[in-house]
Amino acid sequence: MEIKHDNEDLLPIKSFATENIAGYLKYFNLHDKKILTTDNSGDEVLNSIFYGAKDVTLCNPNIISKYYLYLKIAGVISLSYNEFGWFFLKYNSHMHHNNRMFSKKLYKKITTSLKEINNEAYYFFDEAFDTFGSKDVRNNFFIDSNYHNKAIKNFNIYLRNENTYNKLKSILINTDLNFFKEDITITNINGNYDTILLSSLCTKLTLTKFIKLVKRIDLNNLNNNGEMMLGYLWNNNIYTPNYSDVWKKIYSNPMGNKYLNKYVTEFYNVSGYQNYLWEDNKRDDKVLVYRK
Repeated sequence: MEIKHDNEDLLPIKSFATENIAGYLKYFNLHDKKILTTDNSGDEVLNSIFYGAKDVTLCNPNIISKYYLYLKIAGVISLSYNEFGWFFLKYNSHMHHNNRMFSKKLYKKITTSLKEINNEAYYFFDEAFDTFGSKDVRNNFFIDSNYHNKAIKNFNIYLRNENTYNKLKSILINTDLNFFKEDITITNINGNYDTILLSSLCTKLTLTKFIKLVKRIDLNNLNNNGEMMLGYLWNNNIYTPNYSDVWKKIYSNPMGNKYLNKYVTEFYNVSGYQNYLWEDNKRDDKVLVYRK
């Protein structure tokens, strides 16, 4: 069943990040800083808050990314650690389908907080859950990767264990949140930021367009002494059509590439998905960083 809202098709988003966010955010100084992120799962926002960001702006052209972020925030506020997993995770610990994902019973525990936090998100999800079954909501609004819960919990520091989850719960209200319904690749964004996280946008653009984007953001939006996460490259997919030949070369030698060497001031290897599941055949992902 196809779900529409106000006659507008809603593009599905990821329910959880497929990047090792906890693996790379530890290399940034986010405490009391102003952050801009393009993430659509909400996880870069939540992890940034965990690491002390005081002001976080999500910039994404898909309005459901805003609604889902507030749903997750309401979930953290209203649910226990185990309940959050039951409601949001697609699989249980044995990789069997989680029949409690988006259950209406757990959703009812979230609604009061969701309405207080953001009316738009409340009315959106309330209409969805009133009209459709949990399975239809899940299948139409989300592109769920088949990532194991062990990887998801390691990728997200706030889900690592009950203590980290409760830490996020205790500091959520101290952060200012903003949302721009814009595509940063084609639209000038207002504001100046200490840290800008571009996620995996780099692999979705030609190299020429990506360089123009980075130059524009560096000039218009990045504070002096600011830092930018230029891109996230998945090593386990490096030889698939998702990467053009030029990005494969950049992965091999990011600081030596003649097109990016002005901006890639550092790069880090972080544990990829496979590293959390198997002892052999481990593969690291790579994060490209620019410090102004």
